[in-house]
Amino acid sequence: MMGADKPLDLAKKGEPTVSHIFRLTADKLKLMFMPASEENLTEPLDILKKYGYAKGVLHKLATDSDSGIIGDDRDLKRRRRYFGANIKPLAPVPKVFDSIKQTIMEPLWLVMIISAILSSICSMFVKGFFDSLGDAIAIITAAILLILITAGADWAKDKRFVALQSIIKEDKVTVIRGKSGATSTISVWDLVVGDVILLNTGSQVPADCLVLTAADLQVSPPK
Repeated sequence: MMGADKPLDLAKKGEPTVSHIFRLTADKLKLMFMPASEENLTEPLDILKKYGYAKGVLHKLATDSDSGIIGDDRDLKRRRRYFGANIKPLAPVPKVFDSIKQTIMEPLWLVMIISAILSSICSMFVKGFFDSLGDAIAIITAAILLILITAGADWAKDKRFVALQSIIKEDKVTVIRGKSGATSTISVWDLVVGDVILLNTGSQVPADCLVLTAADLQVSPPK
């Protein structure tokens, strides 16, 4: 299960508090999915037994194996505030300055910059400082412009790559919400604690889960 902030009391007058709706906190849920210690290899199973196995956990999370969570906006908001929301990890957008620095450090551009500077210096010795100043500025300016154009193109390419990575991470998953057998397909980043997920052969497990029912279940670790 995902991490969460401290439980918040969202109650209004005449309504049950969140702590009455959910009988497990995010910290307690995490204990079921922590690796067992060498001293007590059955610790996760002991914790699950303490909570009443899967049936007890479902009850404490105000969900059902057949109908899932209520799934309306109010219920989703309540669960995200109490248990914590999924936040999609995104690669940082590259900075233009970093692209310029990377371009300058490439051997080809280093050679071009050094050649432009040496050419300007040689021209000053041959033609004199003031007579060759215009040519020197033109050569150096052209080199700088080429570097900026190349760095800008690389920056735009990196930015598109980050956007593509964001789309790739938009995996979908089927959940049961609202009533028995009613399924809907949502982004894995829209999952909340208590969702009942339907997995088929070849599906990726999108979060820490308890298996409710299965047939010939086999799980391969991620590569």
